[in-house]
Amino acid sequence: MKRSVRTHTPNLRAARAVLLPAVLFAFVACQGEGEDPMLSRLRRTEPDPETGSTSERIEELEGDVERYRDEVEQRFRATRNLVSALRMLGMRYLEAGMDGQALDQFRKAIDLQPDNPTLYYYAGVAAGRYAAAALGAEIREERLETAERAYLRALELRPNYTSASYGLAILYAYELERFEEARDHIDAVLDAWPADDRAFAVSAYVYAGLDRIDEAIREYDRVIEHTTSESFRREARELQRRLREER
Repeated sequence: MKRSVRTHTPNLRAARAVLLPAVLFAFVACQGEGEDPMLSRLRRTEPDPETGSTSERIEELEGDVERYRDEVEQRFRATRNLVSALRMLGMRYLEAGMDGQALDQFRKAIDLQPDNPTLYYYAGVAAGRYAAAALGAEIREERLETAERAYLRALELRPNYTSASYGLAILYAYELERFEEARDHIDAVLDAWPADDRAFAVSAYVYAGLDRIDEAIREYDRVIEHTTSESFRREARELQRRLREER
């Protein structure tokens, strides 16, 4: 995994306290109207050696459709409910700081719904946090790569997924020191969240990592302007002071 050289190390270390935002997932289902598509398709594909299906055969086919449709719908509902339960359990594990267990739940859910971007987002969060508990550099690297892949897959499935861009920006900046790539993602976050104080803090950290100190100081000004937290405002001012001293 490619890395860049960190500059202004003391100030970058001091700025690491950045929180990931929460994101909500909405599921929208739609239901069509008209003749049952399963019945219609079955009628078209059923062999008819004579002139047409008899009324008895039609009734038999209709019964088959109702029976199998109920079974399929029950299985679909059960799968959807299981995915929801796995996601909620994973989030509970995250809240409890049990990041490895959380990642396991999100992986199980992804096996059932491999095109669900929210599951990949949470898997990225869990894997990124789990990397901090790694006992060796190789294991840490593997977990960070898992986090990166999960975030990228979430963005592939939902290109405007701001929380996934935020997660990637933090991963690239704070863990991998790939500041140029972090810059692209934090810019996308600020386009979507133009007054987010913590996004400005990440942006300042990235500029400091790129040795663009004036721009980092400017971003801390925006943190001070937008934050409602006095402690966060004090921290931003202190980081600004340290950057000015090194300039």
